[in-house]
Parts: sequence; structure tokens; C-alpha cells
Amino acid sequence: MEKRLIISFIGKPQPVCFIHYHMMKCAGVMITTAVQANQHGFYRLINNGKIDPHILAQKGLMVLGNLSCSVRSNYETFFNRFGKYKSSKIPFFYSFHGLDIPFPLPFLPEYSHFPLITCTILREPTSRFKSLIKYQFRRGTLKSKEDLLENIRTNIPTYDNYMTRYFSSIKNDEVGCDDLASAQENLKGVDLVINQTNRSTIDNFISCVLTAYQLPNVLSPARINISEQSDLPSDVEESFLDNLAEQYIQLDRKLYETAIFKENVSGVFNLALAGRDVVSTKNLHPLTCVLESLEEKGKNLSTQVSFFWTNELIKTP
Repeated sequence: MEKRLIISFIGKPQPVCFIHYHMMKCAGVMITTAVQANQHGFYRLINNGKIDPHILAQKGLMVLGNLSCSVRSNYETFFNRFGKYKSSKIPFFYSFHGLDIPFPLPFLPEYSHFPLITCTILREPTSRFKSLIKYQFRRGTLKSKEDLLENIRTNIPTYDNYMTRYFSSIKNDEVGCDDLASAQENLKGVDLVINQTNRSTIDNFISCVLTAYQLPNVLSPARINISEQSDLPSDVEESFLDNLAEQYIQLDRKLYETAIFKENVSGVFNLALAGRDVVSTKNLHPLTCVLESLEEKGKNLSTQVSFFWTNELIKTP
């Protein structure tokens, strides 16, 4: 299986507050796994005494000890925790999934003690729509064409111009041109808007997050949470999904086509990554988090996390 190595450079930790607007089937699981599973596992190693922080310090690493990482938290949970973060000066990484919260969050800049960076990844709407349905068949939440059509009927916000609904804060009502205009305007306020097709930019983005928080490098499968044509039942053809998508992505297509993609990741993070020697391990985090995707059709995705010394994984002078 093809692997991808996402590197974290040793340097001074940057206590950044970070919000990720996670659109379904837009590479979000790769981001949240690389950060949250990595952070939780790394801090457990230190807190359980399995890695001596003095050894890490000797290797030039400064650990950002009070980072909070959370994914799929709803708005109320996040808001209730925010007072603690403010008073304790805790930097955080929060990933909000789909329609879990309204957009935007105007209170964040005035509450945030540290610099705040917001990001989202957009995907071509027809591709995203079809990938979502294939994923649902793969996970077993859909069994037949009848299941699919009934699920669309009863869960309209999940399918009908999903990205436009999210960025215009519309959940249950019909969406129209005014909502599209609102979504377009709100999207302009996001610091980083990355096209899902630009995998190198997504990897650079994850690298900047890891470097800012001084989390280990990540070695993972090239693709996580995949869905394919073979996941579809025999009576659901690609042409059927293409026609179905046309009914539900017209506004999303306009949002995607008019989006101003802002992909200067290093500039936003203010990290001087350019020119680093990525071949030698001397500038890399001394630990690497190895992610193994445990996938089985009909079941939810799970991820196995293990840690290795980087110089044992990357044999360089």
C-alpha cells in the first residue's frame, strides 16, 4: 500500500488556535487523524513515562504541553469549553464536521488569546456527492437504491447543496441564490481555502500544523477513509449518481467555481519551511507517528497508532 510521509520540523512551538471546517469527503479525516490521534498518542507516551521529555529536549524538541485537540465537537460543547481555554491560555485545534455548527463564528477573534487560523477544503461537488454515497454503501448505512432515495428524502441537508448550506448557516430550509451569496461572502473570511485535488498543499498544511504544535511526523496510507465504485450495489450505476447529483449540487457547483482558493499555507502560519533539508533527519521531529487504517466493509473506520524514532524509519546520513 502506498504511504505518505508528512514531516514536522523541529523549532519553536507556535501556540496557534485553529478551526477546521470539515466538509464531508474532502480529505478531512486525514487531517483530523494526523493531528488528533497523533497528539493524543504522543502526549500519552510522555505522561505515562514511556518517553523521557529530557531525551526529546536533547534532540532540540520543545513540547507544547497544554494543547487541546478535538474533532466532531458540536457548537455548544466548544462554546462551553472556550472560557477555560481563555482563562488558562490553552491553544486548541478544533475540527467541526459538516452541519454541526452554524457558520461563521464571529466571537472567536475577540475570545482567542492566541492567533486564530481557520481552514476548509473544498471538493468538486459532483465528485464529493458521489464519493459520499459510495462511502455510505461501504460503511453499510445504505444497502440498496431504495435506501439511498429514502435517506436523501429524510436527510436533505446532507445531500442538497451541502457546502452552500454549511457556509450560509442554512440547515433545514430550502436554499437559494441569496444563501449562495451569503456562503460566498462567508467563505472569503476563511484564512485557508484549499482545493481537494491539491494533495501536496494539503500535506503542506498538515506539516505546518504538526510543526506549529511540535507534534511527531506522520507516516500514513496515501488514502484514508476511501470509497470506490465497487462499493455500489449492482442497481446503482455511476450514470445514475451523475444524474442524481445534478438535482442537488447546482448551488454548490457555483460556490466551488467562484471560490477564491487561498493556499499560501506557510505564509498564513508564518513558518519558514522553504529551503529546509527534508532529506536529512536532523531537522525533523525525532518521533514519527505511524497510522494504520483498519477498514472493513460494513463497519466504521478505525485507526491504529504507533510511534517510532524517525531515524529508524528514514535511513539517511
